[in-house]
Amino acid sequence: MDSTLQLHQTLDDKLENLASGIKMVHLKVEEEEPNNAKRKREEADEMEDASSSDSSSSSPSSGSDDDSEEEDLNRHKKMKVIEQSKHPQGSESPHASGINVSADLSLAHEALAFFTTLKPGNADMTHTWATTLFNLKLLLNRLSNRDARTDKPTAEVTSQALEAAVTAFSKLERTAEVTEQVRALLAALNDACLKNEVLRVVFYRVRDELESLEMSNPRTALETSGKVLSFKELVDKIASLPSTEKPSRILEALDVIHHVMVEDPHCTRQAEARYSADVVKYWISAIPFQHELGKAYETYASSFAEYSTKIAGRTNQVGWKRLADKLHKLIRRRRKQTKITSCVPPTLSKATTRKRDQLMAINAEATQWRDGNFTLDQLQKNIKGLGEIVSYQAKDWDFLADVNVRLCVNKLIRCSHMIPKEEQREKYLKTLKRWKKKIAAYQELIKRK
Repeated sequence: MDSTLQLHQTLDDKLENLASGIKMVHLKVEEEEPNNAKRKREEADEMEDASSSDSSSSSPSSGSDDDSEEEDLNRHKKMKVIEQSKHPQGSESPHASGINVSADLSLAHEALAFFTTLKPGNADMTHTWATTLFNLKLLLNRLSNRDARTDKPTAEVTSQALEAAVTAFSKLERTAEVTEQVRALLAALNDACLKNEVLRVVFYRVRDELESLEMSNPRTALETSGKVLSFKELVDKIASLPSTEKPSRILEALDVIHHVMVEDPHCTRQAEARYSADVVKYWISAIPFQHELGKAYETYASSFAEYSTKIAGRTNQVGWKRLADKLHKLIRRRRKQTKITSCVPPTLSKATTRKRDQLMAINAEATQWRDGNFTLDQLQKNIKGLGEIVSYQAKDWDFLADVNVRLCVNKLIRCSHMIPKEEQREKYLKTLKRWKKKIAAYQELIKRK
């Protein structure tokens, strides 16, 4: 029994030394982990040798079976402690997670710094801009995958970076590429908020700002191409129409090409604009001159002159400006050569005159709304005013035959398409399209007569 007690005492001493060694490993894990592991293995081997030697030298007794069981149990505990020292539970996961969170926070700060100090026109901006947008989308994806453990500091800095990005976007030229970048960033933000309820609260404000920016983007280059095609189709159609129907279509074509030039700040549509000048010059000379046509021609010539100032190269600008001056001179000459017959009969009543003035005011205001810079109340007021004109009955004015009514309806339809809420948009479009159909049916009836 004395031998057994001595063995227990020796084993306890060894375990205490081993526990002390484990504590030292935790204190100096980065520097001494390989040496400590080696030392523990050597101590384990020594303990196994000592245990074997002591067991063989001890005399058998009635309690030998119990002693053997205790030795096995102690040896098992010792090996378990050694294994735990080699693989400490949970020692790597928090550290790795901390590194990821720190890297994401640093990435968010870099994005915020870039957008707040952005200087448009910098030669290095294009590459850095694309990289920073990619990093923002990457951050949104990472944050969305953390569920309820979303890192709040990183999310807040990312939100600030997104707000700075919205401000930067609003200062850029609204090209098709910029529009697509806004939509891609908004899609990534919506996807993140859909996956993670915490992010919906953090990003609610910047999400609204980004949606407003996306909705305020003007028509894309693809839609501008559609206008160019529409202008060419109108030119071909006008050529085949009888003289009495040409003026209304010419007014429509002039309005289309006017918007093409206004929405082309970088003069990517020079060929189409130059082609339109030749067409308009022919119309001024060959088509019977009217008061409304004369005003529309002057508006076009002024837009053409303004467009020429944006063209690169002094020589090109001078050539285009000279052509615009020729158009203005031709318009003045046609006025002198032709006895202008106003669309307004000389015997109009005061009530009819007021209605016509109201129509011209609505038409002029709708022209200024091409970029969506109007309120819903303004649009509703003008649609209501046009409704009063459409329902007006007078012997001295046939409003269905007036080209200005048709132009006004078309402009208000274009404005109604910009209303974000579908219910309100469809309500106004239904009314305007009914009037447009009524005007078209009336003009078709006149044509048959």
